[in-house]
Amino acid sequence: MRDNDKKFLEQWKKQREQGFYRFSVITGSTYAIFVFVFKKVFDWDFYFSQKDIYTLAIAFLIGILLLGPFLWWNRERKYKKIKETQSKKKPKKR
Repeated sequence: MRDNDKKFLEQWKKQREQGFYRFSVITGSTYAIFVFVFKKVFDWDFYFSQKDIYTLAIAFLIGILLLGPFLWWNRERKYKKIKETQSKKKPKKR
């Protein structure tokens, strides 16, 4: 098994213990804040308006309801695949 796979297994195992909902909220919130700041910087609009509240709310919803579950599913799939290949490659007894 590669070092990257070992590192991923350790990190994802810790993340799984915290739970799906917490993962979704943290990931979705991070996404929303990143999108909002990115939009504000590239629009050169540093004033807060009603439109910004809607943008931020939509970014939070997309992040929490779509991005979080998608990333969880993707990482679970990778975790199970690595575990499966790890169990198949057991050392042979001589």
